[in-house]
Amino acid sequence: IAFAIHDLVESIPEEAFEDFVRQTGRPAYHPRMMLKIILCGYTQSAFSGRKKVRFSHHSKRTDRYGFTSEFKVKKCEDYLGCPLRDLCTKAKEENNRTVYMNEKWEFQKEYVRTKLSDEKTGEIYGKRKIDVEPVFGFLKAN
Repeated sequence: IAFAIHDLVESIPEEAFEDFVRQTGRPAYHPRMMLKIILCGYTQSAFSGRKKVRFSHHSKRTDRYGFTSEFKVKKCEDYLGCPLRDLCTKAKEENNRTVYMNEKWEFQKEYVRTKLSDEKTGEIYGKRKIDVEPVFGFLKAN
């Protein structure tokens, strides 16, 4: 089934995915790869990622400056039989994918995203590219 899904998705022209590719921020997974994973999940009657990834435990990490971060650790239940495993994890063959979520960090990102989507603050932030960033570029170059 995985090879059939692969062939099907690869037959879709690249232009069909252009609207889904982000131009800003961190690079996302390619929409073609995500479509393969979703279709593969549907063939296994997994209609939500929640069936595959479950909460495992809480974790605390302290960096070299003494700052402690708290994470929710989620692990994939069964990743070994997935034919698309190598597309979404680089974990060793005997290990399942582990996801660390820092809830405070996610909250802060959402807060900033909300602020920047506001018209007034978005306009102020847009001026940064004109006023601030070129100055640093000139300083580095000279």
